[in-house]
Amino acid sequence: MNELELKELWQTSNERLEKSLKISEQQSEDIQQLKIQHYLSSMKPVKIFAVLIAMIWVGIGVPLLFFEIFMNAYEQSNKIFLFSATIQVLVTLIALAVYVYQLITIYNVNVTETV
Repeated sequence: MNELELKELWQTSNERLEKSLKISEQQSEDIQQLKIQHYLSSMKPVKIFAVLIAMIWVGIGVPLLFFEIFMNAYEQSNKIFLFSATIQVLVTLIALAVYVYQLITIYNVNVTETV
């Protein structure tokens, strides 16, 4: 082999290596996007279930606390139970708002673009 042939082989091997590197980087990005999509999609059912249960809980708790206890039986009710139940419903309402925000964020995530 002469010098020119060696240089051509060297150049072609460099080109193949660069092409291989680009393909490897693209595959790595694709795998990362699939992992992110899988992780985000696995979070959706749990959060939707929690939102539905929290809506039911708050939907029952607020009318019960407000109309039945605060309006009608405030003097006869146990104050510790009344205030602790009110705080518990308020905390559930805050958690409901946070979960709804997280669901909106999950559905608006675009994993096709780089961060």
